[in-house]
Amino acid sequence: MELEKYKVLISIIAPFRFGKTSLLYAYIDIAKKFRRIINIYLPLKTVDNSLSVIIKSLSEKLPEIKNISYKEGLYLFFKNVNAILKKKDLWVILYINEFQFLPDRIRKEGFLTKWDNKDIFMFFRGLTEEFRIGLVVSGSYIGELLDTISVWSGRFLELRLGPFP
Repeated sequence: MELEKYKVLISIIAPFRFGKTSLLYAYIDIAKKFRRIINIYLPLKTVDNSLSVIIKSLSEKLPEIKNISYKEGLYLFFKNVNAILKKKDLWVILYINEFQFLPDRIRKEGFLTKWDNKDIFMFFRGLTEEFRIGLVVSGSYIGELLDTISVWSGRFLELRLGPFP
């Protein structure tokens, strides 16, 4: 963060009750100190409309986001958001808890409904590569999370949490 490298890809991997959510919150607290970052937390176990959470969080710092429609698809929505981020020299970091649930949530919201899980993760990989979006993700289903982040071809910094003595 201090080097202004905001295009982060970090995965927190651990079983249930090992402190993943606490670590996500710690990362958010660290990133709050940097004025060019918009932090958005998505707990996918409990959020039923992740896009509305993203829009609400973005609109707190970027009121003009409310004028951007997502009806034409997610790619155009994020492309238009990125134009505003670029103009204002800002970055978004999405903190996604239980990242492996993302494709199901996206499809339930009516987006990419005919896409399989791998293609949806490839779509999000494209967003992180093309736009001012970083990811800090976690997951309890270790095999599923590892399969999920494999789409990024080793670009994620993997943090594996173990039990505390």
